[in-house]
Order: sequence, then structure tokens, then C-alpha cells
Amino acid sequence: MSRLAKTARDVPLWLCHGADADPALVEAWNGIGARLFSCASRGQNLDITSLGQALGKAGLTRVFCEGGGALAASLLSADLVDNLIGFTAGKVIGAEGLPGVGGMGASRLEDVPQFELVNSRAVGADVMHIWRRA
Repeated sequence: MSRLAKTARDVPLWLCHGADADPALVEAWNGIGARLFSCASRGQNLDITSLGQALGKAGLTRVFCEGGGALAASLLSADLVDNLIGFTAGKVIGAEGLPGVGGMGASRLEDVPQFELVNSRAVGADVMHIWRRA
């Protein structure tokens, strides 16, 4: 069992999933204390508006999102991002790596979300940069 699962009764754990989620997994997470939210889907991804509405109805107004490039692109495209925190390492992966933000369909720089650098500092061997919506 993962650390996340082991602490679900002690530390609030909220999980959002599509309507097609495996009922056994939904029941298992419920059984260990997680709070689950069924949201509408768009293809392979959760509908970000449905997800936001479910969390808002539950009283959340600030959400830390970590879920890969597709989630990041969805949140940015829906204008739901106030702050970005990124890390840069001294390693070059190249095209074989996964993008931090998935495709957003923008063809001009004027059409992309704009952020302003708030802070940048070393964290171990990496650099953390914090950006705020312009």
C-alpha cells in the first residue's frame, strides 16, 4: 500500500475520477478514507470545468494540481491557473522526455497565457521558479 493510501484517514485525500472509473477501485479508495468525486470526461481526460465545479461545491477554492502535461494544458486553456511553480534541473533530456505542458493549440504568442516571474531560487541542485498570472 502506498504512503498516500496509508495516510488517507489522517490527511484529507480527495480524488477526482471519470464516470468510467473501475467501481472496485472507487470502493477501495472510499474504504481507506479518501473522498471521491465523479466528474464528466472529455475523451481520455476529465472535463476541467466539471472537476472545478465539483471541488468548488465541496468548498475548495485553492487546489494544488500535479498531473502531467495534459492536465496543465487543460487548466491553462480554461484560464484556471493563478500561479505556476516549475523546477529546472541541470539535465538535458531532449525530445524523448515528456512535456511539462501538453498541446494548447495556440498559433501566436499573443494567444497564450502570460505569467510574470515572482521568485527564482536554488533548491538543492535544481532551480525553482515561481510565476504569477500577469
